[in-house]
Amino acid sequence: MNCFEPDEAVAIAAIPVTTVAFPILFVVLFVLIGLLFLIAYGIISRVLGLAKMHNTLLTRLLGMALGAIQGIAVAGLLLMPLMGFFGIVHDSVESVKNVRQEGEPSPRAALFYDEYVSPIADNPVLKATGFFGGDYMYKALNKVHVNGEAVDMREQAVTLFAVCEETADLQGADFTTLTEQDKALIVRMTNRLNESPYVLDIFSSMVRGTVRALDGGYIEISMSEPYNSTFHNSVHIFADSSAENLSEDIETLRNIYFLLSDDGVLVAIANGDDKEVTDALTTADDSGEIVMRRIIRELDQNEHTRPLVSELSKLSVSLMAGSFGDGVSENVVATYENLKTGLQDVTALRKDDYETDEEYKGAVSDKLDETLKGEGIELEADIIDKMADYVADNYAGAELSDADVDDILISYYDAYKATGELPPIPGLEEAVE
Repeated sequence: MNCFEPDEAVAIAAIPVTTVAFPILFVVLFVLIGLLFLIAYGIISRVLGLAKMHNTLLTRLLGMALGAIQGIAVAGLLLMPLMGFFGIVHDSVESVKNVRQEGEPSPRAALFYDEYVSPIADNPVLKATGFFGGDYMYKALNKVHVNGEAVDMREQAVTLFAVCEETADLQGADFTTLTEQDKALIVRMTNRLNESPYVLDIFSSMVRGTVRALDGGYIEISMSEPYNSTFHNSVHIFADSSAENLSEDIETLRNIYFLLSDDGVLVAIANGDDKEVTDALTTADDSGEIVMRRIIRELDQNEHTRPLVSELSKLSVSLMAGSFGDGVSENVVATYENLKTGLQDVTALRKDDYETDEEYKGAVSDKLDETLKGEGIELEADIIDKMADYVADNYAGAELSDADVDDILISYYDAYKATGELPPIPGLEEAVE
């Protein structure tokens, strides 16, 4: 909890605190109501002159009436949390059942509810509690103010219950090769989170807290390079996660995860085969777009995750420089910055200064090769030519932005795909061991 802001810590604790507080609250109410009715009986007896009348028919009737009212009130208060809990379970089970696709098994919680909980929840006495105001009181007692807004904990409990049920359904799934049913479950889970600003606020606080914990050394995550450097450089992008941007971030990362699963990248990483990983990353879809480009497109469409494209570009520089196993070192970062300047010189070549398009592209290729070699990067001539063609076709005379530089560097993968040669990924085997 040390890594969370006070408001988020309160939000995280709201559901369990309110649940634990209910029994104490109702015991207190029981005692208070008993005292109030005892006082009321004494006042009414004195006002009506009944104090001197002992064991008469009127006093017995009055005592019976007040006792009956007290009994109903006390029973209602004692049964209210039980009925409210059954209501949460019922709504949660129905929420899960309503989104089940044809052919999917019935949720385990539904089977348990139908067999054990439903016979009790359908008891007329419990239902009467809700009818005579129990539901209204329970709802009022479940309201918690979070960030200045009243939040109904029942609704949030239903959301979290449904997410937990669907998470349990993923047990036994192969997370490197997701089935359509697995993906449908993940989509439903993330959609539920996105529908609840309260839950999103909690999760965004957890993300921010995790980043702070990593920075402070409270959590240590270490892996082989280049993954370690890339992870720690990338995670800071989420240091400002909020309920407003986390929803889109979840969707972006989910889409990328599905891409990596569908195109065999995760299986290749698990197998520890360098060539297999690169084959998977350069797999093209029906339109000819490779996996790496599709990942870039997903990241680029989300303003909050767009900086991750630069981290992938730095990895590409490491790969081209043959230092991929060393991760994104300070030297690679410096090389990346130098390439940004050098690539601007490449695009500065004027197409009008050359008689033919072929001569222009040849000049771009030579300048690009010179720029890369100046940073210790030597590539095959056909790879250089393919990258130069991409630069000439898309950035002739352009003033390059950081995103443009990233795009040119990522074209490295397209060049390898087009030439039929695939780049090795040193350090992969160590990363997966």
